[in-house]
Amino acid sequence: LLVLQDTTEFSYKRAHPEQIGTLTTIPGRKTDGRRPMHTLCGLLMHSSLVVTPEGLPLGLAAIRFWTRSKFRGVTALKRRINPTRVPIEHKESVRWLENLRDATALLGDPARLVHVGDRENDIYEFFCAARSAGTHFLVRTCVDR
Repeated sequence: LLVLQDTTEFSYKRAHPEQIGTLTTIPGRKTDGRRPMHTLCGLLMHSSLVVTPEGLPLGLAAIRFWTRSKFRGVTALKRRINPTRVPIEHKESVRWLENLRDATALLGDPARLVHVGDRENDIYEFFCAARSAGTHFLVRTCVDR
């Protein structure tokens, strides 16, 4: 079985984005030659969809919802902290590991599962978790490992 993981953003228009959560900031319309930044608000959902190799969807094996109180881009974070020094449990990336564990526990027989992720899932801890669980994975990587 293929376990397809990905994250979806649900964006909403709100006068006060802090009431629902922040997704990201984007450039707004030009005014006076400048382009002010605009905050998008909404929810994030990370799900694990189970499909057969033939493409028949069987359902969701794991799902997580969360919001951000404030969006900080990767570049801004790197100025303040070294991301390699932050434990995976304190990063949003932990969702990949949690979904792997939850889906594997729910579906049983880890040897028949292949967890599939995009390049955001190119995380060493994920590779270790998959190996510990005795399951398989396919990840589109960012760098040659």
